Amino acid sequence: MSEVLEAPAETAFPVGIGRFQIIEQLGSGLQGTVYKGYDPHLDRLVAIKLLDGSPMPGPADGRVSEGRASRHALEEGRNLGRLKHTNVIPVYEAGLHQGCPFLVFEYVEGTTLQNYLRQHGRLSVGTATVLMSQLVSGLAHAHQQEVLHLDLSPGNIQIDIDGVPRIMDFGLSRVKSQQHESGDALVGTPRYMTPEHFATGRLGAATDVFALALIWYEALAGQPAIQGSSTAEIEAAILGIAIEPPALEALGVDQWLATIVCKALHRDPTKRIQDACAFKDLLDRHVAARRSAPPAATAQAANHSTVEFLLRRMARKQDFPALSNNLVIINRLTADDSTAAGDELAKVVLRDYAVSNKLLKLANSAYFGSNGGSITKVSDAISRLGFDRVRMACTSLMYFSHTQGGEGTAELQELQISAFMSGLIARHLAFAAHVGDPEEAFICGMFRNLGRTLARYYFPEDCRAICELVEANGFTEARAFRETLGVGADELGMAVARTWKFPDLFVHCMGAAGEAPLAKPENLSDRMRTMAIFANELCELAVMPPTGNRRDAMMAFEVRYAACLTITDKGLCKLLGAALDKFRLFAPVLGVDPARSKFVKAMSAWLADEPAHKHGKPDAAPDDDEVAETTAPRAAAPVALDEGSMVSAPEAPSAPEEAKPVASGLSRIFSAFRRG
Repeated sequence: MSEVLEAPAETAFPVGIGRFQIIEQLGSGLQGTVYKGYDPHLDRLVAIKLLDGSPMPGPADGRVSEGRASRHALEEGRNLGRLKHTNVIPVYEAGLHQGCPFLVFEYVEGTTLQNYLRQHGRLSVGTATVLMSQLVSGLAHAHQQEVLHLDLSPGNIQIDIDGVPRIMDFGLSRVKSQQHESGDALVGTPRYMTPEHFATGRLGAATDVFALALIWYEALAGQPAIQGSSTAEIEAAILGIAIEPPALEALGVDQWLATIVCKALHRDPTKRIQDACAFKDLLDRHVAARRSAPPAATAQAANHSTVEFLLRRMARKQDFPALSNNLVIINRLTADDSTAAGDELAKVVLRDYAVSNKLLKLANSAYFGSNGGSITKVSDAISRLGFDRVRMACTSLMYFSHTQGGEGTAELQELQISAFMSGLIARHLAFAAHVGDPEEAFICGMFRNLGRTLARYYFPEDCRAICELVEANGFTEARAFRETLGVGADELGMAVARTWKFPDLFVHCMGAAGEAPLAKPENLSDRMRTMAIFANELCELAVMPPTGNRRDAMMAFEVRYAACLTITDKGLCKLLGAALDKFRLFAPVLGVDPARSKFVKAMSAWLADEPAHKHGKPDAAPDDDEVAETTAPRAAAPVALDEGSMVSAPEAPSAPEEAKPVASGLSRIFSAFRRG
């Protein structure tokens, strides 16, 4: 039978195995004992599987020599040595300890899929499918390397702290060229064996496919596909297995996916999916077909399940729950229908010393008008700034501070600076166009790309894969994001925003914008959303290298917003200059040096190249009303777009296209968001 680890007993264990220091016993099974150890040479934790030197099951009397046990352990090590995949726990080395073979593995903190299913019960179709697609990918890699596992079960799959499944325990593995000896004793986990285990004894890649499909079924149904209290009952159930698509469709699985699972569970191994590579190919085709033309309800359910899976991965990070809790409370206390007092909000802010300190700095800064350091209490800062501004400040400060210090800190900071600048642009635009609350516009602009930033912070490896798809395959970022994580960046951001109890307006502004020209917004929420999209895309445009590609992008930008915005060159430069100067005032509070930011440098260089900006840059940051004054070209005849709303008609071009300055394609963009 299989090596299912049992809880360690109160027994003494070796102080060391080779150079490895033993910390604790993790469990024991048929072949030996697994320990948690420490490698002093490489300063890392490891898992050590020490075979006890006892004979292993084999022909005739079911026992074989200790020599065979040693050879089998080394064979497992060699097989694992071939594998390098995210979803396979790797082996580091092998050796002998007092005549007993041992293997050293990566130590993976987490729990087994067996325990995970006991705790959570049946998984949603989307979550189970995402989980299984990763396992199929890992197993396909093993099969490509000619390695068979032959003992897959929920107990041999580890779910790490990020929610990533990892295949482990290749103790019964062999290469494809080896044939299972028909006289060998039955070895494996009975409930996840195949008909050929009991019939022919000839095991192969299709054996792994069958076991993996059984695990998938169990994740979907919440109980094993094979029932029985004895080996004889289990054997009868396996030999008579007949799971048909309707049984899976009843669990919410679509017909095509149900057919794939049932084909993997065929009793006859020659009619089964032959190996994990073919299994993966079928799943990939299924995913591609759903993305090209998904039924709305099915796509929504699948996306919801995938987002749930990603949120659980994020929630395993120690800092995410605390951030979420604070943002939920702040959004609740500052909601329009809230009756909370300032001291309640102050208590929440004071939970985060860094944020409360920065809020005091902000209240005394030139950003909101210098007070000479007279505000020394958080409650006074809240009283001075008001709930809307406090929500803007605390939300942005908590979010900005939270995503610092992770992998790729410099890149993350540039993303955050761009997001902050987008918020400031949206704020200025809302003020100038008299649309909504400028502080709400700031949050809408800053958090529009929340999903992209969170993915960069929490899933750096996935984001590297996204970049590779964009650079090597020419994918758009949106397509690469969905191909890699299973959902769009906008869907991830909106899901997180909802868990943070962001108002519906903020969530609405995060929705996908597509690539087609934007229609004229008809209501306040759509106007706010259009401003948020405009602000973020303008920041992306402004930092593009000054090449022909940027000129083409600016022309496309003008076409994209032609139906909803017009603005003069001077107005645009005032808008960007005001936002940039406001950011410089805010930067010390954020702990950012603008002079070292690539984004700020690129934005400054772009403004410096603009003729409209060279005519004179104010020494101090322009006020919102100063920006508003420059938002319509005086020489153009005004036209009515809405009742009571007057903006300027675009001027006719005065020079050939090639003679225009770099930003002349933006000459018509200004606010027509305002509703009369």
